[in-house]
Formats: sequence, structure tokens, C-alpha cells
Amino acid sequence: MPNLNQLLKAEIVRISRKESKALSASIKEMNGSFKKKIEDLKVRVAALELQNKVLVKAVPVKSAAVAYTDTEDNRRIRVTGKGIRSLRANLKLTQKEFSSLLGISEQAAYSLEKKDGSVRLRSTTLSKYLSLRGLGSKEARNLLAQ
Repeated sequence: MPNLNQLLKAEIVRISRKESKALSASIKEMNGSFKKKIEDLKVRVAALELQNKVLVKAVPVKSAAVAYTDTEDNRRIRVTGKGIRSLRANLKLTQKEFSSLLGISEQAAYSLEKKDGSVRLRSTTLSKYLSLRGLGSKEARNLLAQ
């Protein structure tokens, strides 16, 4: 007569293998579908990279260089709160007038002037600020009138 413990143990092992195979079958199936999707995506990426190379060659080099130098120049400009205060004083403008020329709120103009050290401006505000740097007080007043 076989040992009851051995029979129970063998039956438990058999059932657990059967259950684990059933669970792992769905995982294997999903793994296969994921592998197929990954291969499809690799093919799409390769095709898009090829299209990108063609488009890069089609874009004129001169326009790309101009855009790069323009952003490079904007990064080199250091704007400080002290510089903003002195520009406003040189233009003989109030904070309200100065903020309207820059296209920002009065509170923003006030906080920019009060900051110590370097100030970060949005690109549109920075371009307006740079255009104001070369003006005199009469020219600034004319801009305000417009």
C-alpha cells in the first residue's frame, strides 16, 4: 500500500503544475503579442527616421542657421532687475507705462525691478525689452501714444 503522504504530495504537485501552466499560458500569449507589437513599432520608427532624413535634407540650411543664432543671442543676454530699473529711468517712464510697452502687468514690472541678479523673461517680453534698449525717451513716448 502506497504511503498516503506521498500520494497527497504527488497530487498537489500535479494540480499546482496544471494551474501554473494555465496561468503562464496567458502570460506567454501576451508576451508573444507584445513582441509582435514591438517589432511593428521598430519598423515604424525606422520608416519615420528615413522620412526625417529626407525632410532634413529638404530644409534649407540657411534658415536653420538663422534660427539657431537667434536663440543663441537671446541666451547670451543677461537681464537684471537693476538693468530694468535703469532702462525705465532712462526712458523717463512710469512702471505702468513701461509695463504696457513690454506687454506685462504692472505687478510683473514691479517684481522684475525688485529682483536681485538675473531675471528670466519670456521670449516675446525679451524681444520687446531689447527693442526698448535702443530707444530714447521721446521715441518711447511715441510708442506709448501708438
